[in-house]
Amino acid sequence: MVRDNPLEATQYRLVIARRGANEILISTDAPEWSLPSLEIMRGERLAEQIARSIQKRYAFRIYCLWLNRSFATHGVSCPYAVVATVADHDDAPPGMAWIGLCEAFSHLPLRRSHQALLRQMTHELERHVANSGANPFGRPGWIDDLLAWVEREIAPSRLTGNFDQLQAGPTFNLIRIETTRAAVWFKATGQPIAHERAVTLALARLLPDFLPRVIAHHPTWNGWLAEEASGRRLDHSIARDWVAAARGLAEMQIASRGLTDAVLKSGAKKLALLDLGNDIGPFFERIEELMALQPSEPPQILSRTQIGELANSLTAACEELEHYRWPDTLGHLDLNPGNVFVASERCCFLDWAEAYVGHPLFTFEYLSEHARRSIGQADAAMEAAYLEPWRSHVSSEVLVRSLAVSPLLAVFAYAVGDRRWRSADLRRSPWVARHFRSLARRAYREAIRLHTRSNPCPT
Repeated sequence: MVRDNPLEATQYRLVIARRGANEILISTDAPEWSLPSLEIMRGERLAEQIARSIQKRYAFRIYCLWLNRSFATHGVSCPYAVVATVADHDDAPPGMAWIGLCEAFSHLPLRRSHQALLRQMTHELERHVANSGANPFGRPGWIDDLLAWVEREIAPSRLTGNFDQLQAGPTFNLIRIETTRAAVWFKATGQPIAHERAVTLALARLLPDFLPRVIAHHPTWNGWLAEEASGRRLDHSIARDWVAAARGLAEMQIASRGLTDAVLKSGAKKLALLDLGNDIGPFFERIEELMALQPSEPPQILSRTQIGELANSLTAACEELEHYRWPDTLGHLDLNPGNVFVASERCCFLDWAEAYVGHPLFTFEYLSEHARRSIGQADAAMEAAYLEPWRSHVSSEVLVRSLAVSPLLAVFAYAVGDRRWRSADLRRSPWVARHFRSLARRAYREAIRLHTRSNPCPT
């Protein structure tokens, strides 16, 4: 389902390092020296924002080591980013100086809070360097190793030296790298989505018409190198591209029939209707607990009676959809428009950490909701384009009735696909608790709509 993600500004302190993080850039134009800072917009890719802003402000080309969003000093939250310069000889801008890291803790007039931040950064850096096998992207110099490996894998093409880092952390990375031919992408993942590499490699092999070609993979980094997807990204597209994406989704799902065992073995989630039905009771027991924790209204607090009615509606919907005997197929629980590319000859689908095997209509519901948010509608043409390839496999009557019940079940599948609802510590995570309460309310609204459509008022 679509997540609300408002753009809000957050002030990040910057630890800009060079020469193996032995030197740090410090602002020296005031009596009390400080680390530079940068205003970052939430809802946008942080690593990409930071790299572009630093290059614009200081003319440094950098790569990001990690972002720390939880550092606090003197009761004030102070998130920071640790980055390293690509070159070791960039001059300090006016009013700034490169200072040895050891010196920053001695006689220099650096703010105490910034010294505390640097001490924490130093401890983290030492930990990442000592455990570089598990944290390959948390140490200075990893970019040189990556680019050397990429150049070997793309030969006879060569690197141009330009790259854009979009995501960053000690265990994960997403980088677009330019070559003398087409650009390539490197992605690496850590927990909790370390399985994405195995899923992506399996899908690229099993369904090559619907994923970018994988050029190479690096097991030690849990990463892979792929060709750039051709075409227009769906969030930069017009309505007819959404129609093409809907058809492409159906064609991919139909092609995945018979491949689901291999997809499951690669690490995809299992969301068969039988499993969903078995989760209804335990899930709504947890929702009762979470609703009881909500201190006030609004938003609506579902009563025990309402939760029971919702559970009964879901049970009936599961049984009905099971009766229609749709095949289980490949599905995508995070099919947002940034994960879909539309070209004249095919559609490409990316970012398979949330791959599942289960009912195909759930994924179409997610795509439809994004269409409503992005272009203001999920029109009949989009629905018709998705259903057309299925008409050779499912009767028209079943298609119509299945579409009626799938919105309710899609919300539930999305909710239980997020395994955090099973956590014993959920009470200690207020944001996660709000997330699941919100999904329960959404499911309740869908249940009311389904009941209204099935039992129209007499005229």
